[in-house]
Amino acid sequence: MAGQVFVFQVVIVLLLVVAAVVALVLQVRHDSTVEARNRSVAVAATFADSPGIREALRAPDPTAVLQPRAEAARKATGVDFIVVMDTDGTRYTHPLPDRIGRKFVGTIGPRSRGGR
Repeated sequence: MAGQVFVFQVVIVLLLVVAAVVALVLQVRHDSTVEARNRSVAVAATFADSPGIREALRAPDPTAVLQPRAEAARKATGVDFIVVMDTDGTRYTHPLPDRIGRKFVGTIGPRSRGGR
């Protein structure tokens, strides 16, 4: 009888440990996703508000001014990409130069009206 109680206690402890590990993994995963989202938004907002961006968007060739700046900012911040586009979704910058001038694939919604 004492042996069965001991085995039962060991099983309960193992289940609690597994549940705790799963909870921690899920929490870390969630926190990482939130942190990545916050970092991406911060980089985008900082880049959009940086000096000269509005003037560059009004220039005859926005890509000539914006692409080097976007790539430098991307490398400095460690984000995967910084893409600047006009309100209809045409890309002015992209880490893959062959995508510059092509339409963004996805939804730009309120961003196209100047929202964040």
